[in-house]
Amino acid sequence: MYAGRDPLTKKDVYLHEQAETEAEAEKVRTKLLHQIDEQRHPKREVTSAFLLDRWLGVAELDETSYERTEGITATTSSRRSA
Repeated sequence: MYAGRDPLTKKDVYLHEQAETEAEAEKVRTKLLHQIDEQRHPKREVTSAFLLDRWLGVAELDETSYERTEGITATTSSRRSA
């Protein structure tokens, strides 16, 4: 079921769930429609390092600014994994 567009990736988001019977399928359909109406469908969890890396790919920075920002990302990522 179409749930809108992901603001980060700009890709269409679809919710799906399986049911064994027609009655269960109707309940699932109602639940998914309710989630979409309430905009409570599961969102992607995105780290700041991921977002910064995506931004570095499109930002127009001079070389030293790029290297400095990339170093901050690497330092932050290594602290989280430790």
